[in-house]
Amino acid sequence: RSRGAMAILQPGVVGVVGDRPVSRGQSALPRCRARLGARRTRPSAGAAAPELALAGLAPGLVALVARRSRRSRRRPLPRQSLATEESDDAWYFRAYDRVATHREMLVDTVRTEAYRKAIFATCRDKVVLDVGCGTGILSLFAAQAGAKKVISVEGSIKAAAFAQTAVERNGLTNRITVIHGRLEDASTLAEVDAQLGLASSEDTPAARARRQVVDVIVSEWMGYMLVHEQMFASVALARDRWLAPGGTMIPFGCSIWAAPFCGAEIIEDVTDFWYVEQYGLDLSHMADAALREEVLLRPVIDDVEQGNLLAPPQRLWRLRCDSASAADQSEQHLRFGFVLDRSIPLHGLAVWFRCGLAKGIGFSTGPEAEPTHWAQTLLYTTAPDGLAVAQGDELQGELSWEAADRGMIIRLDGMVEVRGNMEDPANGPAKLPFAAEYNWNLKEMSGR
Repeated sequence: RSRGAMAILQPGVVGVVGDRPVSRGQSALPRCRARLGARRTRPSAGAAAPELALAGLAPGLVALVARRSRRSRRRPLPRQSLATEESDDAWYFRAYDRVATHREMLVDTVRTEAYRKAIFATCRDKVVLDVGCGTGILSLFAAQAGAKKVISVEGSIKAAAFAQTAVERNGLTNRITVIHGRLEDASTLAEVDAQLGLASSEDTPAARARRQVVDVIVSEWMGYMLVHEQMFASVALARDRWLAPGGTMIPFGCSIWAAPFCGAEIIEDVTDFWYVEQYGLDLSHMADAALREEVLLRPVIDDVEQGNLLAPPQRLWRLRCDSASAADQSEQHLRFGFVLDRSIPLHGLAVWFRCGLAKGIGFSTGPEAEPTHWAQTLLYTTAPDGLAVAQGDELQGELSWEAADRGMIIRLDGMVEVRGNMEDPANGPAKLPFAAEYNWNLKEMSGR
């Protein structure tokens, strides 16, 4: 059973904000709110000014509606597809039949422009395999860049049809071949082999070596927190079967980064509606249920300001796409240690990733960079008021995950050593253990 609330085991005083001791039940949230800056947003083209929609609202709701209209809250939706409708997890791949899913990725200019630059720097006169091509945008870029041949594999039946139509409308049928199917299926492997002019019936070392004729494998396989949805397994299979010695992978490497964060504004967004009387009635009891449902029991996909990080980010893990195995993405246990440099409430751990696509070309999904549709994965581990900590306190722990039904089980365990004026000369610093677990299961979240 998922549990999102931090278990604070130290009795009495739980921390400090600045020089002010804070006991359990005493809110440290106002200090965090005062430090919250204006959130980074990228309004959609033609979006109406928030003020235009506020007529007739109760005065207490105006600020809340204005704030929420400036930021579209993200949800953990499936992002990539490589399966047929007959597969066991067809519910997952059908999500990529939706046009809106692909629009979300295409309007992410950080992602799409970085891929375009890397492809143009890499694919001229090359044989290219696009794993999980979606609407075919990366395949189209490869053909524009001068690739000799592009093979595009896509599991969503509708997305594959969209990609085929895009190829035809852009006059590239002589260089791009779209294949609908799950890459792991024997029929799809055989079709890719056939398009490469290979005989797939042999399985000797010599035959396997002859299949390695692809110069470039390109794939936008990254999910939230990099590995959510476990798609790298398909990329690794394609690499091991077809990539030529010395071939190129886009991306060539990725890394996971993390930092402790203060996330009061998201809690406000979730709960403030219920604290304002609706139709003259008190529905404030719904606030706690909303908080558990939207924040404490599952990861939150959203942006956090750099000013709300409590310590400099750390790289926790690196994945080399030319050598990593499918098992590497399926389970990891990553240690972390931070010395806090801000005296604002601690709500949990923010996690994001960086990708290298080609020499000098890449992007970050972190708070320091232009926002992407991945945003950051926010793991809330405390009660709404947060854990009152101070500059100089130390946070140690472990972030771990294991694959589960195209989702993942995430565990966060650690200890805050409260130093500064909380230190007891006789017993040393107070130690505040915490633990949280999230069952980030796409099938359950989709309602299927």
